[in-house]
Amino acid sequence: MSAAPPPLRWWGWGDRATQVPPGLTRLMHEEIGLEPAPAQIGPPATVTLPHSALADDSVLGRLRAACGIDAVRLDDETRLRHAGGRSYLDLLRLRSGDISCAPDAVVLPADEASPRSEVPAGL
Repeated sequence: MSAAPPPLRWWGWGDRATQVPPGLTRLMHEEIGLEPAPAQIGPPATVTLPHSALADDSVLGRLRAACGIDAVRLDDETRLRHAGGRSYLDLLRLRSGDISCAPDAVVLPADEASPRSEVPAGL
């Protein structure tokens, strides 16, 4: 059995310090209105996420009943690591400090078949 790869950085790919080229920053602003901002990069513990809407919700109880208590995560670091995708635009948003797309919860399936069998339709 091979070891799991280390988790990706919450704000990007790879392990090198990167900077967005000034010309690209200008183009992104002109094309999609993305304002350049200093990167808010630090360890996950330094980032403040919006409160999970599921913290005391009946949906959370149903998710945990269907998938198991340990499979449903509400902790900030797990939610942060699943906030947005890994496209270039997603990474620019994360690096600028926009974490508004953080999920309310992350469900970690036990295996590949679990998502289809554990989470009830309409949940």
